[in-house]
Formats: sequence, structure tokens, C-alpha cells
Amino acid sequence: MVLLVIIVLAIVAAVVVPRFLPKKEERLWDEVKQKDVKTVKPIFWLVWTVRGGLLAIALFCFLQTSFVIVGDREVCHLNRVYMGSNMEPGQIIAMPWQKGPQARILTAGFHFLPFIRVSHDLEMLDMLTVPEGKYGFINAADGNSMPDNQYIADKWDNDKDMINAITFMGGDDKDTWKGPKGTKGPQLTVIKPGDYRINRYLFSVTGFDATDVPIGHVAVIKSNVGKTYTGPPILPTGVENTNLSVPIVPEGHLGVWARSLTPNRYYLNKKAYDVTIIPTQVQTWKYIGGYTRRYIDLVLDADGTITQSVRSEVVPLIEGTADIAVLLRVENWDVWQDARIQVQVTPENAPFVVAAAGGLDAIEDKIITPTFRSVLRNEVAKNVPDVKEVWNKETNKMDMVDYMRPRKVLDLLYKREATESAVEDKMIPEGAKVGLTVMEVRFGDPLVPPELLLPGKRKQLAESLISTYGQERLAQEERVKMEKKRAEANQQDRLMASEIGINVADNNANAREKEGSGEEKYMKALARGQEAQANVLGKEAALELAVIEKVLAAAERNPELVKFPNTLVINGGGGMGSLEGAAAILGKNNLTMGLMKKTTPPTQ
Repeated sequence: MVLLVIIVLAIVAAVVVPRFLPKKEERLWDEVKQKDVKTVKPIFWLVWTVRGGLLAIALFCFLQTSFVIVGDREVCHLNRVYMGSNMEPGQIIAMPWQKGPQARILTAGFHFLPFIRVSHDLEMLDMLTVPEGKYGFINAADGNSMPDNQYIADKWDNDKDMINAITFMGGDDKDTWKGPKGTKGPQLTVIKPGDYRINRYLFSVTGFDATDVPIGHVAVIKSNVGKTYTGPPILPTGVENTNLSVPIVPEGHLGVWARSLTPNRYYLNKKAYDVTIIPTQVQTWKYIGGYTRRYIDLVLDADGTITQSVRSEVVPLIEGTADIAVLLRVENWDVWQDARIQVQVTPENAPFVVAAAGGLDAIEDKIITPTFRSVLRNEVAKNVPDVKEVWNKETNKMDMVDYMRPRKVLDLLYKREATESAVEDKMIPEGAKVGLTVMEVRFGDPLVPPELLLPGKRKQLAESLISTYGQERLAQEERVKMEKKRAEANQQDRLMASEIGINVADNNANAREKEGSGEEKYMKALARGQEAQANVLGKEAALELAVIEKVLAAAERNPELVKFPNTLVINGGGGMGSLEGAAAILGKNNLTMGLMKKTTPPTQ
């Protein structure tokens, strides 16, 4: 404003100041009257010098008020202060001829606009940057009023037109203004990541996270804006359920869009669309834990006595499970049954899942879980097929007859597969009603009361003991055999020596037997010879002869017994002459004395 005053003053001074400058006289000739006239005028060069200076000052001040330089990442916002009419009540963005915030903005570069700095306040603001992974949600401060049945403005066909404040407020390149095109308030159109030069007086922008659909999932869109769909119901193939909380509609209409979004990044206005991410992979819903497990342990003492003890442990509900195990009542016993259900949602059925219940979690909690519990309990309450022996009077033998009987607790343990199949067959159509494909139902081991398992455990332990004892007996027998073999191996030298000794003894016995046989023959022959000798010599002479042979043999074996006498004794005769001669030859000693005693006949 000061510069404008200076410009005015300089122009006024350029006009007025010459009157006060020094003057000089000049003679002028009146051509008509031919008269010599005198006049006074300012000095020419001085006048134009002063005027030129003042005009230069005015021009400089004018230029200072008429150009704008905008930086590369700046946006110049204009607010008219002077030389314009007032805005209408409620108006935020002024038309070009009105005072107030203008729709026009100045982008990077040099701009020459006469007196722009005088008539407007200028504000330099940074460019708008929407980072990657975000989108810009726009709220317009001015424009047409929002219709009563809407809370968000309609989508623009061209995003660039929407964020152009001049176009939004109804202007064009010809500077023709026909009234706002845009609607005041939240905008359905969003801006994607990037840098934007937008009018911050008209638009406020808030950043929100983009929608990322991971692999193995789809995004189902529930639109809260758009036209109402009036066509035939849209349902998956083979599904007749029309009791949907939200209708399935074509894209762009109000409701759940029939087309789900495949894995990618989407910039969806979360003020207008509810996005539900549905996994299309096979899901396993677990019903495990939430009870106390009891045990009866059997302990075998050293003396073979079986004792039992009771213990228990809490099986908690594991994080991520659908719910606790299913409580069943069979034969007045409480039995906890762990279970797993494998399900899958196809991309085609994902919108139906959302339209039917709001999402996969809602289907799990509100539909599948209570349905599964009911189906399982109903199936367990049914009678089960079995066979029994019945006497057939016609054939006079036992026949096997099929019959139905109430389910027993141990059936849950030993006939689990049949129960699984029956429950699975009933869960498949129940899942299809909400767009769910039930793949399989599998049970864990039921929590059978340990009292019912105790007889079987004791029997098994007893059979195991019998088998163990038998194995131990065989092991002992084998051990004895092994010890015997080991002892034999350790005594091998002695056994060999003994065996050799036995063989030697046998040989000696055979030799002695043969020697005895020969001796017997010899003695018999000798007896016959002695008998013949006795018959010839007489019995006494024969006896003496035998004694002498024995004595001579002994002397031969023991030469030291032989003595040579100094006196020769000659037998004077008699029956003992031969012995006395022998004694005289051998000498007087124990041997000869013995011979004499034995051969001397007793006194009559």
C-alpha cells in the first residue's frame, strides 16, 4: 500500500512540480498583429529531468507491486483485499471480482500482475505431498451444497479437474464463471501418492493408508455410496439363500460388490467403502482346550505289585483357536472332544460371505461354531450299528446279527472315523449356506474319563508282565547256556587234558586187559609146567626151586642184597640141603633168614 501512495505522489509531482521550477523570459512574435510579446517559461531541460525522475520512481514502485516469483516446490495463494466486492454469506472462496480467498493459485516461476501485491495478500505454501502407501482424502471448504441423502460428494470422472480449484468453483480458461461444479464437503475422489499444487484455501487433505490385499486373499467392498440396485439377486452358483444382511450388487452401486479385488494395492476411500479382507487359502478352525485332563497312572513295584495314582492338568485355550473343545455327555459321563474343521472361501464366494454375515470371523463365531457343536452332539446322541451272536434254532448254531445300540463312551475313541464322516457330511451343506466350503472335519482324542480306561490298562499291564516274565525265563535259559559255553571255553585246556587222560586210561585198560589175558594164559601154562615139574621132582622140590627163582630174581634186581661168604658150607644132606646151600652162598642176612623160616618144616 505504501508503494501505491508513492506511485501516486510521484505522478502528481511530475505534473505539479514544474510550476515551481526556475523560469526564463522569451520573446514571441505575434504573426497576426506583428507585435513583439514577452513571456516567462520554465527551463526545458530541468522540467523533463524532474519529471523523468518522478516517473521512474513511480515505475519502480509499480513494478515492485506487480510481480511474483514462486519457488519450485511452492504454491502462491491469493487473498484479495482491495478493489473488489464482498462475498455472499457462507461463501468461502471468492470469485475473481470479489474480495477474499481466490480460487486461482500461482505456480512455480515469474508472474507479472499489475498491482497484485497491493490488491492481494500473498501466502507461499509448500506443495502437497502424499507419501507412498497413502492416499489423500479431500474435504472441500466451498461449492454446491451436499444433497440431503448424501454424506459424501459424487466421484469425479477426472481427478485433475477435481483438484483444480478454478474448475471446481465453475471457472474456465476464458475467465468465464458459471457457478461451482463441485460439492462442498467430503469428496469421494481421492488423490494417489505424489506431489500436488492445490489450493489449500479450498481443499484440506488428510492422509490414510492404502488398502493392500496380500497374496492368498481377496478384498470384498461394501459400498455405502452409489445408486440403488434394482436387478435380480446376485448369488453364487448353487446357492439359493436370499436372506442377506446386505445385497450383492454390481460395482458402483450401494451394497456389497459382486466382484472382489484380487491381490494388489488399492486407493479406496475408507469413508465411503468398508473393506473386508477374506483369506482364500484353506483355514483350520480349532476347537481345543478349555478343560482339565485327569490321569490315573499305574506303577509297578519291585515285587510285581501294581499301584495307581491320580493326577490332573489344565489344558488351556490356545490363542488363535476358534473356541474351546466340545463337551459331550455319553452314558452320563462328561467327555471333552477336541476337533478341527478345514474350510475355504473361494474368491467368487467371498462377497457372499460378507453379505451373509459380515465377514469370515462373524461366520466362524455366529454360524459355524454353534452349528458344529449342535451337529456333533446330535450325532453322538444317536444309536450306533453293532453285531451280536444269536442262537439260530433252525441251524442249531450261533449267527451274527446286526442291531442298533446306544453309543458308549469308548465308541468315541475306537469308532472315531465313523463319527467324523457323519459330522462332516452334515457340515458341508451348512457351510455352503454362507458361502463356505467345508473341506474336512477331524477329531482329536476324546477326553475319556480315566476310570473307564483303567481296566484295559491293568489288563494290558498284566499281559505285558506275563510276556516279560516269559521273555525273562527264556533269557535266563539262554544265559545259562551261554555261561556253560563260556565255562567250557575257559576249561578247554583241562577238558582236552582230561579227554586225553581218558583216552590214555582206556588204552591202558585195554593194554592191561590184554596183558592180564596173556598173564592168565601164561599162568595156566606155568601151572601146567609146575604141575609136571612137581610130578617129576616132587612138590617140595618144586617149591624149593620156585623159591630159589624168586630169590635169585630179587637179588638180580637188588645186587646189594648179595653177600659172598668166607666159609664154604657143604650140605650134609637132608631135605633142606638145597636152601642151605643157597643161604651159604648168599650169606647170612634178612633175605636168607626169611627163606630159612619159610622153608623149614614145623617140628613134629
